[in-house]
Amino acid sequence: MISKFGDYRCPSELEEMNWAISGCYSGVFFGMFILLVFGDCFGRKTLSLVNLLVASVGTILTVFSNDLVWATIGLFLANLGTMASFNINFYFITETVS
Repeated sequence: MISKFGDYRCPSELEEMNWAISGCYSGVFFGMFILLVFGDCFGRKTLSLVNLLVASVGTILTVFSNDLVWATIGLFLANLGTMASFNINFYFITETVS
């Protein structure tokens, strides 16, 4: 409804939203590329459980946040844990099913 008649948000609000969106996607980046390296060091099952715990903490933090900063931190943690756990489980399943 807001964007149908034009974007009437203040420039400061747009900057905060861009910061929040980039924080969420950086969680996806770190979860997909960087945390997969630790899967070989600590074991995939252990790291998968830790990542699911991080995703749960991030989701709870997002739900109970009162500020955009805390919601961004929660979404960063939720995306970080979810992406890393998804990729580790995908690799684990493809290695065991062969």
